[in-house]
Amino acid sequence: MRLANVTHINRLQASVRDLHVDLAKTEEQISTGKVASVFSGLKGEKARVSVQLREVLSTRESYINTINTTKLRAEVASSALTEIQNLASDLRVELIKQTQDLYSENLPIMNEFAKTQIDRLANLLNSEVAGIFVFSGMASSTAPIINTETIKTNFAAGGGVNTAVNAASNSAATIQNNSNTWFNTMGNWNALGTLSSASENTVHAAVGLNVSYGEMANQEAFSDLFEILNIFANVTVAGGTAAQQQANQSEYRTLVDNSRGTVEQAFDDINQMVADLGGDLARLNSIQEKHKNDIELVTSQLDNVENVDSFEAINRFQSLRSQIESSYQITAASRGFSLLNFLN
Repeated sequence: MRLANVTHINRLQASVRDLHVDLAKTEEQISTGKVASVFSGLKGEKARVSVQLREVLSTRESYINTINTTKLRAEVASSALTEIQNLASDLRVELIKQTQDLYSENLPIMNEFAKTQIDRLANLLNSEVAGIFVFSGMASSTAPIINTETIKTNFAAGGGVNTAVNAASNSAATIQNNSNTWFNTMGNWNALGTLSSASENTVHAAVGLNVSYGEMANQEAFSDLFEILNIFANVTVAGGTAAQQQANQSEYRTLVDNSRGTVEQAFDDINQMVADLGGDLARLNSIQEKHKNDIELVTSQLDNVENVDSFEAINRFQSLRSQIESSYQITAASRGFSLLNFLN
């Protein structure tokens, strides 16, 4: 009979140890709000589902991070393009001034203005985000516009372009053709080599979905602005007899009028670039919003798999505590336990 009692008590103590394990697990669930702290603590299909849902979350979050980076670059590019539009507008105003009677007095001012705007245009096209040049396409680690002092010096040098207006020997058309030829040699002003001016960056924004965006610094609109600015940074008007001066002045106005038309076309082209980038940003925002909605849905599904019902956990904790206390009542007297020792 005594052996049977010992066996019964040992079984009871083993049962109590199991109850303590369950109690500790339930305490952790109440504290963390989770069914388990590791996947192996989930039962049946829940562990597999939890892993799959977390993989979906990780993928969506990765897409969102990629889109955020892309949006920042596109926004910087859009801001730079807007500033380039402002530059083109300022240049147009200065060209209009050159058609007035006092153009000769304003010509030195125009020269200096054009020189400063060459630097301004280059700085804008060399805009970067964390070391990534936003107008360089796939050559994103390369500043697209070369040193402006090199551009200015080589354009004005003997092997460059003669910008002294002379109706007889160096007409507006000649100056523009020579300038155009000079800037058609890409290495004279940009470092993008043979990269197509129509190239775009591509970002993987979702499963099976790539979004192309961006503008290249070697596009004709920018080349034209550099061309006009370099012409007017150096332009002079030849003198001579009264008749020659009149002819030269008329030729200069032709150069100004033609240049203004080129600048206005560049402005329109850049305006289209801004619109295109705006459309790209809107598309990225839409895709990003869908990812956020997916994350919200998957998070809810994950909560149903991993989270514990707090009301149920508290009830289970109280029930386990009661079972342990009841077991104490049976064994405490024969084993000499205190309630505190037994529960611990």
